[in-house]
Amino acid sequence: MEISRQRRNLCGQVVFDLGNRVLAGEVKPGDPLPQEWTLCKQLGVSRTVVREAIKSLAAKGLVESRAKRGTIVRPARSWNRLDPDILDWQTRADVD
Repeated sequence: MEISRQRRNLCGQVVFDLGNRVLAGEVKPGDPLPQEWTLCKQLGVSRTVVREAIKSLAAKGLVESRAKRGTIVRPARSWNRLDPDILDWQTRADVD
């Protein structure tokens, strides 16, 4: 499956990485994602790429951006469980 990751664009790779972190439990519901500039440094991408990735994760129901609070992981009941990426991440994380 790593081959499919290589076919993703830069934003898709960041979505993949952050989504895996959430589904693997590295970032729990209610916890904030690292700040944009931290993610930029960690992932070696621009702020624009990070922002687009966060928008994609928000569309999947995984995160919510709040002023003065940052980007927060939403409760699992809010996630779009039928989204193909979320299903893939669940399989990788081996969670129910």
